[in-house]
Amino acid sequence: MVDFGRGADKLHFHYKSLPHWNKEGKLVYIKKPAIEITFRKFSEIKSSENRELRLNALIDSGADRSFLPKEIADALHLEIQTSDQRILTIAGDTNVLESKVYAEIQRYGKLPVPIGFLNVFVMPHTVKETQVPHFVILGRKDFFEKFEVTINESGQHITLKDVHKDREKKTRF
Repeated sequence: MVDFGRGADKLHFHYKSLPHWNKEGKLVYIKKPAIEITFRKFSEIKSSENRELRLNALIDSGADRSFLPKEIADALHLEIQTSDQRILTIAGDTNVLESKVYAEIQRYGKLPVPIGFLNVFVMPHTVKETQVPHFVILGRKDFFEKFEVTINESGQHITLKDVHKDREKKTRF
């Protein structure tokens, strides 16, 4: 993250290099619009009953909802709705499960920024450990509703502005 002083109401992040295996099976790193997120079952501090996981999550303006692999949901002991739901993705129809997870944005040397609870789709099939970074996705529902998101592809950085702070300022007057 980059600190821009007076722009403290905005969070600035550089793209992250995520691992990817090319057609030849060689490990390469590709820069993507991703940020480090801490996920927990509850909003309280980490404990034996409230594990936390820090992961890179892709910010995807084309995703209606946020997604987690089942392995992550299981590790956090999330309550998962048992009925499958069919959704249409860019890869075609697929079954998903639903859950909620608490999330906060990590900032080096500063307090984390709470996102709050996210309604997530849980992918019921197993993904390889190497694919996990590509299946943790922050979509429009809940995440984009809380932040004004700017993805600058040419500059390879992301800016998040908390839209609730602006609403609070307007209602004070």
